Amino acid sequence: MRISREEETFIGRGRPSLLGRMKVGFSKEGRITALDMFVISNNGSLRCAGRCSLIGRMVSLLYQPQAMRWRGVTVLTNTPPRSAQSAPGGLQGIVIIEPIIAKAARQLGLDQVAIRRINCPEGKAPFGPPLEGKLQHATSAFLKEALDRGAEQFPVEGKGGTHSEAERLEGARNWRLTEFLRRRHHRL
Repeated sequence: MRISREEETFIGRGRPSLLGRMKVGFSKEGRITALDMFVISNNGSLRCAGRCSLIGRMVSLLYQPQAMRWRGVTVLTNTPPRSAQSAPGGLQGIVIIEPIIAKAARQLGLDQVAIRRINCPEGKAPFGPPLEGKLQHATSAFLKEALDRGAEQFPVEGKGGTHSEAERLEGARNWRLTEFLRRRHHRL
């Protein structure tokens, strides 16, 4: 959806946008051994609307890298003010790392769920930089259990995410319908 600057200002505030780069190192077993992350967050015309610092903390919590370097810059721009729409933007880092993890799983010949299970937090999982000389930690983390339940409820055969012929045909039908509707809407 495209709207003018005037309409965006009238409706409300925009979401702080994020531009990032990430390099990730994996062991042969799929464990994240090193992660280097740099992000730039567009705050619009007001200070501290984007939570650039949360992005690094959330990635370190959800993926538990053994070593991590995180850098972030928040910039002011001559655009409408930015504001959180549902929650602080810490989870935006997932959009950067997930395609990297999926590619690593394919290259290492690992199951997509298994590589995430190897790297997810459990118990009192540490995260972020030290605060007053101590590492912060989650009070509890049950992501492994959530991944296991999801794998049970949505089984996928084989390591490469192969689907049955019926599932592939259903996916192709859905894609064609979506593409048809997108093109029709675009013409209007």
